[in-house]
Amino acid sequence: MKDRVKYINAGSSQYLGDFMKDLPENVMLNKVITGCGGTTVALKSKHPYVIAVPFNTLRENKERWAKEYDIELLGVWGSVDESDFANFKGNKFIVVYDSLGKLTKWLSDRVKNHRILIDESHLLLNQASFRTEAIPIVLENYKKYKSFTFMTASPPKQEYQLPELRDIERADIIWSDNVLEDLKIERYKIKRGQLNTTIAGLCYSHLKEEDKFRGNAHVFFNSVKGIIDVIKKLRVNDVGSPNDVSIVCANNTENKEKIFAELNHSWHITNAGQNVKKINLYTSTAFEGSDVYDENGITYIAVNGEQNHTKVNIRGTLPQIAGRIRNQIDRKIRLIYTESTNYRFDTEEEFSKVVKMELSEAEKRVIAINSELIPRYKSLKIEDAKTDNYLLVREYEDGKLIVKPNESAWYSQMANWETLNTTFKVGKYNDKPVVHNYVKHSYTNKEIDNKHSFLFEIVSGDKYSFKELYLQYLKAMEEKDIDLCIRIEGKDRTIKKAYDKLTPKKVKALRYRRQDIIDEMAVMDKTKTSAQKIVRRLDFKVGGVYAKDLIKQNIQTAYNVFRIDKLAKATDIKEWYLVKEQDFIQEVRKNKKVVDLKRLKGYSIISQKVRA
Repeated sequence: MKDRVKYINAGSSQYLGDFMKDLPENVMLNKVITGCGGTTVALKSKHPYVIAVPFNTLRENKERWAKEYDIELLGVWGSVDESDFANFKGNKFIVVYDSLGKLTKWLSDRVKNHRILIDESHLLLNQASFRTEAIPIVLENYKKYKSFTFMTASPPKQEYQLPELRDIERADIIWSDNVLEDLKIERYKIKRGQLNTTIAGLCYSHLKEEDKFRGNAHVFFNSVKGIIDVIKKLRVNDVGSPNDVSIVCANNTENKEKIFAELNHSWHITNAGQNVKKINLYTSTAFEGSDVYDENGITYIAVNGEQNHTKVNIRGTLPQIAGRIRNQIDRKIRLIYTESTNYRFDTEEEFSKVVKMELSEAEKRVIAINSELIPRYKSLKIEDAKTDNYLLVREYEDGKLIVKPNESAWYSQMANWETLNTTFKVGKYNDKPVVHNYVKHSYTNKEIDNKHSFLFEIVSGDKYSFKELYLQYLKAMEEKDIDLCIRIEGKDRTIKKAYDKLTPKKVKALRYRRQDIIDEMAVMDKTKTSAQKIVRRLDFKVGGVYAKDLIKQNIQTAYNVFRIDKLAKATDIKEWYLVKEQDFIQEVRKNKKVVDLKRLKGYSIISQKVRA
């Protein structure tokens, strides 16, 4: 069906409640901007309302708001039972997607008196491939209500909208230019493997309130494991206590156990917007809908290009995150990411074929499950199916279990195609401003300038090239950062020697090659004889046995380094070492599987004649 869109002019208003008393009915409401008071309109409406939200954190956030404004509201989620419902005298409910089925059942005939608002409705599509129980519950129940409104600030492309929702009329709010705020995104690309230490370094700077890092850090990073690692890096450096750092993630047993095991029992999961701290770390449970108030808030988004679950949808999720801190003065988004190198598909068409193949295989798995005759084996297969993105497992009131292919998975995967395969792909970046859903996105590429990130990486044992260490050392010396200098010197003692004995121009001319720099310093050393320099360069160990060819090769390299015009022979070693001829057997690998044994002639090092 052709996309039907009607437009609602907001005039000069900043909030939906300024020009509408109730939400439009039976539409997909594209509110365009976050924080414009969509749920507020429903909560203040004179009509009975059910508000369906994707996460418990969002439910809790709105319940706190309703309590503050004396609005009777019952939250419905997993642990709420029918007696709680029966004792509630109000007519407004906020329910997580998963529990909409039971609330609809409890309302019984009254369901036709209630309007339903499905908030953050873009997640019905985005999460259809893994929330295989919650999404069908919403789709099966929303038509039972008096009227419905699907609301989002991040509508998906119509071609990938779920078929069940595609024919619903769309209503777009048209805001004035004064209200529509451009998204300004600073993009920081960092090396793979250094995301957590970079985030930890930025957090450290905020904790120390350094000039460039005033304000409170709000880091959106969809990885509980990554957040724990960031905190551990802070703790190693004696900063970042639970008084300074909050963790906002799904408040479930699995996450609690991870946090207690990796940190300790003084760390707890908190609610978004409740007790803002110096450092606030959020998983995707708080990416949508939650209200956080912090004038001094600074927004960071962390993305590991090698981990799909941390990738952020630029069209949909990024604008949602941008709107989480309602009153912040600094509105820039700082996107800190590592590039993705493990993308599998070059075209959308190729990706679509693979997803359809997966669905075809899912149909075969459904047949295998339904034809299984042994109850125990069938139960095991059904349990596996519950974690399969391409299968739906539904349990009905009569106890009957139905397993079928998840047809919504194709639409969900295709809607996330850009995020998973192109957005963070190496070299795939467009710096020109683009417009998504009426809002202009402007990008600026920048480099991380945070010495603590580098310091944390050294402390964590991350590997760095000589060039990187040397250049950081130059900067640290210039800034008189003695602590960082000592850390770098501990990583490689050659750094300080190069700084003391060679100019930066000379080190650069030697292309920052560590061995070439060591050789150059040895050539310049006036305190050593040529023999002593050669012995130090050869570095043959007493007790070691070396092949004559290798000895000859190393001696020639030493002659070349110290400008000695002479052709090397293996017997030259006798000038500097007391040796004994010795034959030995050495393994010679022809390929991965075949290893030959070869008899070689060589020398055994008994002692040094020259002390280096």
